[in-house]
Amino acid sequence: MKRKRGIIFADTWDKLNLKAIGYYHDHCYHLYRGLTADIMDNYEYKELMVDSKKYCLIYEEDIPYNPNENE
Repeated sequence: MKRKRGIIFADTWDKLNLKAIGYYHDHCYHLYRGLTADIMDNYEYKELMVDSKKYCLIYEEDIPYNPNENE
């Protein structure tokens, strides 16, 4: 199964929680949630760090199989 990686940024912890509401389902895995500064230098998904907000949520999500798409 294919997976998609993504990241959500926010200025405050409360805003991050609000933005992350849609990412609580059975095929979405949270890899990191916390201060962006704690992972900037040595995290394996460093290429996702495109913003400098205080908090972030890094997730990986299963992409459902679509038989109409060519792989």
